[in-house]
Amino acid sequence: MAKGAQAREHVFVAELAGETAKARLAARLAKEDLTRLMGLWGSDLDYQVPNSLPPAPQIRRQTRYHRGRSPQEPYRPADR
Repeated sequence: MAKGAQAREHVFVAELAGETAKARLAARLAKEDLTRLMGLWGSDLDYQVPNSLPPAPQIRRQTRYHRGRSPQEPYRPADR
């Protein structure tokens, strides 16, 4: 490998290490803030924060129908 390419790779790896350290520090500080907001202390500090939320449950939407209208027509309240 040429010295220039090796130097670029070394700089790239060093930048990645720096970004990883910043991300880990930000995560640690965010968890610390969350812990303070929740008022936890002592043995309660051993909680884990997941990387992502579970998928939201699928909710079936119920359509409202007015008496005397077909189910294909959307519900429209009467004018007052």
